[in-house]
Amino acid sequence: SNFFILFAIQKMLQSYRKDKALPELFDAGFLLAIATLFYFSNIILLPILFISLLLFRPVNWREWLISIIGFLLPFLFAYSYYFLTHNLNSFCAECTFYSTFFNEKTTLFSNSFYFLMSIGWLIVLLSFTKLFSGVSAGNQKTRKALFLMLWLFVLCILSALVSPEVCTIYFSSVAIPATIICSE
Repeated sequence: SNFFILFAIQKMLQSYRKDKALPELFDAGFLLAIATLFYFSNIILLPILFISLLLFRPVNWREWLISIIGFLLPFLFAYSYYFLTHNLNSFCAECTFYSTFFNEKTTLFSNSFYFLMSIGWLIVLLSFTKLFSGVSAGNQKTRKALFLMLWLFVLCILSALVSPEVCTIYFSSVAIPATIICSE
């Protein structure tokens, strides 16, 4: 699903200062929905689409509507497929947070994982301090893109926290904004 999130971010960034950005916004919503079909907890990343619209585009109802349609279309395709194959119950079971909130979470971490995660979080925190100290430097598009990455970082952490189990694979989406923030 991270592959589709990366392309959705690219499409969001391409919409900056374009006269007609409807195809990019449709594609961003579509790609984000495909990522959500692979890993349902990524539905928490839906606000990143609207945050990017607020950051990069003037308010235009057509752009908001087309991005929502782009997000809903893969779900319509999947729903139709499951309906036609008489597996609608399995689709509804996959697209819920029931297992997240009503099952006991298990942790699958070793001591070395905690050590490496603490070093990683330390690097990210140091990058945040460097980022906020030089936020006035750079051009406007770079600042807006970094602000978008900050929001993506927070939403990816929330997505990992609502995952059905606590495992390292669910934290992989956090690596996308963290690497961009650390590189700045």
